[in-house]
Amino acid sequence: MRYPILAEAGSGYPNVLWADIKVDPDFRDKIPLRDLLFDSMVARAMEIDNSAPVKNTKICCNYLTTETESIDYFLSKGFKPTDGIYNMARDLTKPVTEAVAPEGLEIIEWRMETEGEKARYIEAFNTVFPEKPWSVEGLDYFMQSDMWACGTAITAFSGGDIASSIMLYWAPGPKEGERNAACTENIFVMPQWRRKGLGSCLIGKGLSYLARHGAKTAFLEVRANNIKALDIYKRMGYEIIKEQKVLEYSIGN
Repeated sequence: MRYPILAEAGSGYPNVLWADIKVDPDFRDKIPLRDLLFDSMVARAMEIDNSAPVKNTKICCNYLTTETESIDYFLSKGFKPTDGIYNMARDLTKPVTEAVAPEGLEIIEWRMETEGEKARYIEAFNTVFPEKPWSVEGLDYFMQSDMWACGTAITAFSGGDIASSIMLYWAPGPKEGERNAACTENIFVMPQWRRKGLGSCLIGKGLSYLARHGAKTAFLEVRANNIKALDIYKRMGYEIIKEQKVLEYSIGN
C-alpha cells in the first residue's frame, strides 16, 4: 500500500489509499495467494480508517487497460470503475514554445530547501487539490528520492504568494544514471490567477528546463475527465500514449 492520503475533518473528502497486488505469474496457486494479500490489504485499510479523523476511506488501484487479469480480479472483489487516467508524453527534441507570463510575477526555480518553504508549497497545493491533500512529511519523503536529486519546482510568485507551480523531476531509468526521461507533475494555478495563460507559461518553462538538462521526453498523468487540462497539454505538444483504468473500493460511511 502506497503513502496514504488522509482527508481533513470537515473537508467532505474521503481518505485515499492507493494500492496494488502483484503475484509472480509463474506461481502455481496464484488465486489463494492473491486472496490472502487482498484480505491483508483490506484489513490494513480498515485500521487506517479507524484511526483517521475521517471515517470514510477508499482503496484505489490503477492498471493499464491491457492488464485485464488484474482488472477482472479487483472487479470480482467489489471494486468499481471510475474515471480513467491518461499517460501523456512530450518529445523534448521538438521546439518548445514559452508563453509570456502575466505582469507582476516573479518566476523562479524553487527547490523548497527550508521547512517554511515546504509549508508554503503544501498550503498552496492543498488549496488547489483539496481532494488529495499532501503533507510536509510526504513532500520530505519524496525529496529524499533519486528522482528529486536534479529536480525543481518552477514557481510563479505574486509578492510573497504562490500564483502557480510545476514540479519537475526525473523518471527512474532502466540504466543507472540515465536521465533521458523526466516528469512534469503537480501542475497548478491558484484560482485568482487562472485564465491568464500562466499554466501554459510555466509548462513551457518546465519543458525548456528539462530539455536543457538532457531529458528527451517529459511524462505526466492526467485524469481522463479533466478536459481543460487535456486541452492545454495537447496544445503544449503532449500526446496520449497509454490509458489506465482506476478502480475504487469504499470502506466506512
